[in-house]
Amino acid sequence: MKNSYADRVGEKETMEFTSEHIITKENDGERKTKISEIEKINETQNNFFIKLTNGTSFIISKKGIDNWELIKTKWEELKIPLFENLSWEWK
Repeated sequence: MKNSYADRVGEKETMEFTSEHIITKENDGERKTKISEIEKINETQNNFFIKLTNGTSFIISKKGIDNWELIKTKWEELKIPLFENLSWEWK
């Protein structure tokens, strides 16, 4: 089965981090992903890429987030590896 998320770019959804899960809520419902399934988070100048062990990723735009430093602190508390790649650019 092949999934395409191109039609979802720009759609809003909420994301909450608990001690055990990432809970995402969107128009068609709620999904839970275990924190243990997060391989790492890559930070670029404009986005966070949350890479999961199954090869998929959540992409979070920094645009519109008032205090992403607070979010990074939460990830540190959850012991999620965070890699800063602030000079990375699409080629």
